[in-house]
Amino acid sequence: MRIREATESDLPAIVDIYNGSINDGKSSTNMQPTTVRRSTGWFRQHKATGKPILVAEDAGRIVGWLSVRPFYGREAYDRTGKVKIYVEPQSRGKGIGKELLDKAMSCGKSSGLNTLVCYMLADNDLARRLFEDSGFERWGQLPGVARMGGTDKDLLVMGRRL
Repeated sequence: MRIREATESDLPAIVDIYNGSINDGKSSTNMQPTTVRRSTGWFRQHKATGKPILVAEDAGRIVGWLSVRPFYGREAYDRTGKVKIYVEPQSRGKGIGKELLDKAMSCGKSSGLNTLVCYMLADNDLARRLFEDSGFERWGQLPGVARMGGTDKDLLVMGRRL
């Protein structure tokens, strides 16, 4: 397993993994798949922030990715990053998310971040356990704020000081 900075040529794999997360109903609140073309602007803007987009590569194939974005567009929050992790379904539960998150925490600390936060659907037990096992704590829960498949879902907020 190799964790490295993503390049624009990784976008097809990143988009495939992201679109796969839409289908499981727990990993993404986006309801519509995206495209490489649409994601190119996001990728370039994200890279311009200096925050990482990491990929997990196994035997030359990308099996997961992570991004750390600015938490909120105001200067007071510059030391806080918002983390998102996506791992392809067949590779979940194998420690890939943990490796990505460990790398993000070390990159974050060395780039001046002191806090990481993550939002997830409260019923995403696999993601919740991953973040708890990495020292994240529950910082809040917003009841019924997401509507998916005709069901209201809670949003869980987790965070960790670096």
